[in-house]
Amino acid sequence: MCRKLAYLASITFVFGMSLNTASGVVDESLVGWWRLDDGAGSTAIDSSGNENDGTLMGEPQWDIGKIGGALLFDGVDDYVEVPHADILTVDNEVTVMAWINASQHNTAGQGYQGIIAKGNSPRSYSLYTTSAGVMHFSTGPGGGYTGSTSSAQVPLNEWVHVCAQVINGQHQYWLNGEDAGTGGTGATLMGTQDTGTVLIGRTQEGATRSFGGLIDDARVYNRGLSQEEIQLAMRGQKQALAFGPVPEDGTAHEATWVNLSWKAGDFAVSHDVYLGDNFDDVNSGAENVFQGNQGSTSLIAGFAGFAFPDGLVPGTTYYWRVDEVNDANAASPWRGKVWSFWVPPKKAYEAVPADQALFVPADVTLEWTAGFNAKLHTVYFGDNFDEVANASGGVAQTDTTFTPGALELDKTYYWRVDEFDPPATHKGNVWSFTTLPVIPLHSDPDLVAWWTFEEGQGTTALDWSGHGNHVTLVGSEWTPAALGDTGLSIGSYGAIQNLSYAATDLTEISVTAWIRTDSANDQYIVSFDRNEY
Repeated sequence: MCRKLAYLASITFVFGMSLNTASGVVDESLVGWWRLDDGAGSTAIDSSGNENDGTLMGEPQWDIGKIGGALLFDGVDDYVEVPHADILTVDNEVTVMAWINASQHNTAGQGYQGIIAKGNSPRSYSLYTTSAGVMHFSTGPGGGYTGSTSSAQVPLNEWVHVCAQVINGQHQYWLNGEDAGTGGTGATLMGTQDTGTVLIGRTQEGATRSFGGLIDDARVYNRGLSQEEIQLAMRGQKQALAFGPVPEDGTAHEATWVNLSWKAGDFAVSHDVYLGDNFDDVNSGAENVFQGNQGSTSLIAGFAGFAFPDGLVPGTTYYWRVDEVNDANAASPWRGKVWSFWVPPKKAYEAVPADQALFVPADVTLEWTAGFNAKLHTVYFGDNFDEVANASGGVAQTDTTFTPGALELDKTYYWRVDEFDPPATHKGNVWSFTTLPVIPLHSDPDLVAWWTFEEGQGTTALDWSGHGNHVTLVGSEWTPAALGDTGLSIGSYGAIQNLSYAATDLTEISVTAWIRTDSANDQYIVSFDRNEY
């Protein structure tokens, strides 16, 4: 998607088949599966193998479900929030389902209550019950949703299985595995344009769509299931893969030893565990990273007598995989996903602004993440690389921020942070950034903002009108354009906190832009005063 755009504002741009049966076959179209069997804690684990774990918000209560456990929602402020992941987006078809035991059809004083939903503007999938006692499904772009209702009634105070799909370009409903009507002809799905979270027990419209009652076994498939498959799913098939890794996949682990743990797949008798610091070795199951077959669901590493006996190395990413084994099952072993965790480096890292950043404000405050176990930090700053690289004897501080004072425009500066972890000092890398260029006022006094998008890198689009209305870009990529060398492929939006201009009595305004779009849906090009910043 390529859109070369002009931004004005306080502005915001918004763009943007086999089931796991008793045989243990894995269905990769099952992108989110919250069995809600956890029974305790504040996390709803995703059993799909995609690590889309949810966080309990408010105080939903663990309870007895239709299949194992469930969550009881109060209809006021209880829900589960699952962070956005591209795998939870859907392009052509979707199947959303759950077991529910509702105490109400709608939030008090409202017409709806949410069961499971992703996004709102755009809206990938939002499944509700309504005050009329039926299911409601809503999908599509912001301001142009396609909504419909089921023909079948949803009873209260008993377990029922609800399911809604986008399939063959329309909405299809199922209640307890039986056809419950169609609607929503011409329904579209938003794919990765939707970066909203997934909610269980509410929709993105907020507390006015809160669910009252029990929800169990909520699922999202990125395809349209057949009736037979839906009926199989509602009976509660098993999970073949290991899931629920600790540490969580991709997270930092601030220790030189680790106790890896996971939840076993339902068919597993034992587990083949792989652990190493090379992704390819773990992914291929190389002999040097095979830690053995074991019956327990945990593995210690980083101590003498265990894997990595000399300890985990700071600044290193480790990869691990658990294959579930049951020799009595023809589908065994079930190859697990490669998970990872990383031990932070001893040096300072995650510089803000990033190393070699361009277009940095002259009043910048420098930030960084402290090195592993660092107690004090010494900052060296200047406009000469060699002087900063060789500096010593600075004053240590406890904060992980540094304000260098007013800087010159269009100039490159260098900085370094040394970390002190008694008795050792870990000399930091030399980072750099360049401040904003000097941009004189444009000769046209009526031009209050002008973005050419010729920067080609970074997260700032300069305002060449001279008014300083520079844009911060979020989720966008530089791309070849119609005019000049580059434009923007809009993934999310760009925003200005306060548009600066001298006139106070404006009665007219003109906005122009070159755009190229690949979507026929409603989209914002320029939006004023949306109060999002």
